[in-house]
Amino acid sequence: MTYAIIQLSGKQYLIKQGDTLQVEKLAVNENKEIEINEVLLTFEDKGEKIVIGVPFIEKAVVTAKILEHG
Repeated sequence: MTYAIIQLSGKQYLIKQGDTLQVEKLAVNENKEIEINEVLLTFEDKGEKIVIGVPFIEKAVVTAKILEHG
């Protein structure tokens, strides 16, 4: 499984596919998808491949869906 450390609203999160996160409120409607291109690091769970950004990984994108606003 691939993991990533992303930066969103000035905070960093360790994520993997299928995760649900609670983050600061974003100016995006519920059920909309966003693309996060501030990916700092990616790695495999067995440590086989690690990619470190300077500061972000070029062309790396994480797609997320806004489920609800709290």
